[in-house]
Amino acid sequence: MPSNKKQDKKELIVLAAIELLRTKNYQGMKTLEIAKKANMAEGTLYRYFKNKDAIFASIVKHFLDSFLEKAFKNIEPENEFQDNLKLLIDNICDVLETGKDFYKLYLKAFSEIEKEEVCEIIKVHTIKLTKALGKILEWTNYKYTDAEKLIFVDCIWGVIKASSERDILNIEKINKEKILFSISYIGKMIQKL
Repeated sequence: MPSNKKQDKKELIVLAAIELLRTKNYQGMKTLEIAKKANMAEGTLYRYFKNKDAIFASIVKHFLDSFLEKAFKNIEPENEFQDNLKLLIDNICDVLETGKDFYKLYLKAFSEIEKEEVCEIIKVHTIKLTKALGKILEWTNYKYTDAEKLIFVDCIWGVIKASSERDILNIEKINKEKILFSISYIGKMIQKL
């Protein structure tokens, strides 16, 4: 039972920090503010996290775990390639449309990439994402080479990144159909290589 209570407190701290990051940058965020937001003393916060960097690493892990889980929901080997692509794009766009928090946090995480713990979390999730995207290709009748898979994965992430940035900058809203068209087109071009 105590571990559940500890996990609840840790989650409370992470959620409070996420809330603060919506209006502050990481460098400007103070542990005292996080503790207040979580309705606890600053000393209590340090029972669960050794410092602000550890809190930030937990935030990054929380967001990336959630992103991976939601992005690949209902994607199955039995589905047609185009159906899996459409599901993937719908899922990713849904994550991004529920708030710009994910992508903003992702950019903040990269600004803290020199922190070993943050770098390792991003690396692990990037590898998981790459493998999951590669699986979608492996389920097709066409046998992609490793180079083709890498191009496809990079193109998917590039299209999503560009769309997200345009949305954050209020240049253009995320457009699922446009993203799906772009990625489908890339898939077809790779098959012609």
